[in-house]
Amino acid sequence: MKALTRSDRNTVKAVAYRAGTDLYDERTGQWFYHSDKDVTHVELLLPKDAPGWARELQQEISQDRKAGIQRLSNLAEQAEKRKDSCVYREFEFALPKELTNEQNIKLAHEFLQDQACGRGIMALANFHFDEKEKPHCHALFMTRRLNDEGFSGKKEISWEKKAFLFEMREQWAAYANFHLKLHGHDIRIDHRSYAEQGIDLEPQPKLARGVQEMEGRSSSFQKIQLDRRLHFEAQRQRNVARLIKNPETVFDIMTSQQSTFMWGDVEKVLARYVREEDIFYSLKQKLQSSREMVLLREEERVTPDGGTENASIYTTQTMLRHELSLVRLAEKLGEQQSHGTQEEDVQAAIDRVNEQFAKQGSRLSQDQMDALRHITKGDQLSCIVGYAGAGKSTTFKAAKEVWEASGYKVYGLAPTGRATQNLEEIGLSSQTLHKFLKDYENGRSQYHESSVLVLDEAGMVDVRRFNDLLKAVDHLGVKLVISGDGAQSQPIEAGPDSGW
Repeated sequence: MKALTRSDRNTVKAVAYRAGTDLYDERTGQWFYHSDKDVTHVELLLPKDAPGWARELQQEISQDRKAGIQRLSNLAEQAEKRKDSCVYREFEFALPKELTNEQNIKLAHEFLQDQACGRGIMALANFHFDEKEKPHCHALFMTRRLNDEGFSGKKEISWEKKAFLFEMREQWAAYANFHLKLHGHDIRIDHRSYAEQGIDLEPQPKLARGVQEMEGRSSSFQKIQLDRRLHFEAQRQRNVARLIKNPETVFDIMTSQQSTFMWGDVEKVLARYVREEDIFYSLKQKLQSSREMVLLREEERVTPDGGTENASIYTTQTMLRHELSLVRLAEKLGEQQSHGTQEEDVQAAIDRVNEQFAKQGSRLSQDQMDALRHITKGDQLSCIVGYAGAGKSTTFKAAKEVWEASGYKVYGLAPTGRATQNLEEIGLSSQTLHKFLKDYENGRSQYHESSVLVLDEAGMVDVRRFNDLLKAVDHLGVKLVISGDGAQSQPIEAGPDSGW
């Protein structure tokens, strides 16, 4: 999260560049010309309770970008009186290059609408697809809430806290992974640091375009650029030393993103850190002969020039152990009896729902009643799979009544904030799976033997997090009900999903 302040830049110019338009700064009398920059899409995202003037501004920006953003810029600048004011806070994030432009716009729109606008933030999303290998979005957050007259008199301090940034990063990873999987891509991103993932490498700083542009400004900026390049090279060399000591770290990086890989993927990761040709080939040979790598399928494919290349599929021993551990723990929990209910409570819940449905000339289907009886049995782990619109929400509402009649409290879990909102709508106090696991890891879990957890969108959860979840369930003694959509693609990382 970057603060765009008057103390270190012209904030009107910053908006003009990000939105790819020409803007006039009323405060300084300057014009800034950036309409020649190819910015594919710009949109203004609003909170649900946004006033009428904001709705009009949103429509104006969609119809006439220059006029609309000029008006937005004027309003934002007029709200700030100090010469060093922070006019915007910028959340810049890379977009998955595996997705199309349209898919990325939909992904970012959903993420920002839920996680920023859901907190009351007005956000200007600027999509830069001009760099094919590095598509990204500049989301400019207003620093004040909206009212009928414009922006509120006080800045919203909660939007400046680190906790907000951490949650935004966590949720972006969850939303991006959801959409990658939704479109059939066997890859995932992870917002956690290498240290948190258990990868023994230093994160390498990026030499961004902004740094490179400094070179032409003055000798002082050239010195800053040189210092950064030296820092980058020093970190790279330390990482090379770590890879020489433990080449299998490359496999850790690979399987943090996808469960299976081809040899070319390994070479790309290795080349990211190692530039020295002799060291590269030495490490390559060690990895090729490593016992950690497991061949899943041997395959060759024809190249455009008529030759052949290795297209075999690999995984690692560590990934296989994770998957085997997951299966064994799931089988153990499925056999354990812990949260029994009364048949009369189940029947009473069915009768109440059918009575409500009777007014609409409908009733619970046999599948819904079977699912209700299945998940309210005493098994510590239960699973149901159903397509969207199959009535899972109705089933969970009825199940909540049954569990509560037996003295249990029911909570929801989901991989994304959007999915937790769906659970909240059916009366389940919910949180993201990442927050649940983080709280458990830090000893702050509120759940116990009288708790029932419902995990929705289970097919979007990778093996490692599923494994961590089942371990927590086993330790806490809670009941876990896993719900998945049979139409969704397979989990991003290999292993069983909600269809055990």
